[in-house]
Amino acid sequence: MNAYFKFWKNIFNYKGKTNIKVFFIPQIINIGLIILFMLLANMVNNIIILMLVRLIMVFIIISLVPEISLMVRRYRDSGTPVYYFFIILVVMLIGNTLLKDVKIISYVGKIAHLFNLYFLFKPTKKADN
Repeated sequence: MNAYFKFWKNIFNYKGKTNIKVFFIPQIINIGLIILFMLLANMVNNIIILMLVRLIMVFIIISLVPEISLMVRRYRDSGTPVYYFFIILVVMLIGNTLLKDVKIISYVGKIAHLFNLYFLFKPTKKADN
């Protein structure tokens, strides 16, 4: 749970480092919270469903800022240049949202996701002394 509190505490910390464990614990908790909200939305009446869907959307939007800083720290910790993250992010946005109807560009967006996962799963690089 300490890793989840660090996730929110280090919202604007782009300089530090994040190991794999500290990276994935908030991911798992956030996915669990979104699934919980969606299950609750399926169990209640229409007005409450609309409010829960809006709550899910607000949670996702708010969690994007610490998510990006966490990914930047993870890239830095794995020894990957941070600009790779921004290139991959742009390719994912173009391939998965803006031009998702163009098949080849959609595949490029999916491949960018795989590259992102590869860089996030890379082992932590030892610090030079």
